[in-house]
Amino acid sequence: LTPRKVLSATHMSRQKTNRTAFASADAKLCAMQCFSGCSVRQKPIAANESVLTNKAIRINEYICSNFMHDITVQSVASALNYSPRHLQRIIMEYYSVSFSDLLIQYRLAMAKSLLGLSDYSIETVSEKCGFSSIRSFEKNFKERLGITPTAFRKIFGKV
Repeated sequence: LTPRKVLSATHMSRQKTNRTAFASADAKLCAMQCFSGCSVRQKPIAANESVLTNKAIRINEYICSNFMHDITVQSVASALNYSPRHLQRIIMEYYSVSFSDLLIQYRLAMAKSLLGLSDYSIETVSEKCGFSSIRSFEKNFKERLGITPTAFRKIFGKV
C-alpha cells in the first residue's frame, strides 16, 4: 500500500467511529476530502521508515479528527506524547510541509467540500473548518487556491 492508501484507509475506519460536532453528512465529506490537499509522499516505504510512517499516521488521524478546533503544535504534541519539535520534524520529513501548512491544507480541503456541496454561508464554512476569522479563511483560500470562496462556490457549487 502507498502511504496515501494507508492513511486514507486508516482515516476512513477511524472516521466511522469518531463522533464530532459535524453532522453526519459533514463527517462523510471530511472523510472523502481530507487528503485532497495534502502532499503525501508517493515513494515506496522502506523498512526503516515504518516508525516514521506510524507516527505520521497518528499525527494525521489526530489532525483530521480535530482540525476544526483551535489546535496548535503544542496541543497536538501533548495529545500524542511527542515534543513539539519532534512533531514538527515528523511532519516536515513525511509531508514536506510545516505543521501550520498541513493544518491549513486539511481546513481548505473541507472548506472546498462544504462550499461545493452545501448551502452553508461562507462564514459558517469558515467556522466549521476551524479558521479563527472569516478574514483569515478568505485570505488563505485566495492565496492557496487563487480564487475567492464566493467565486469557488459559483463555479463548483451545487447545480
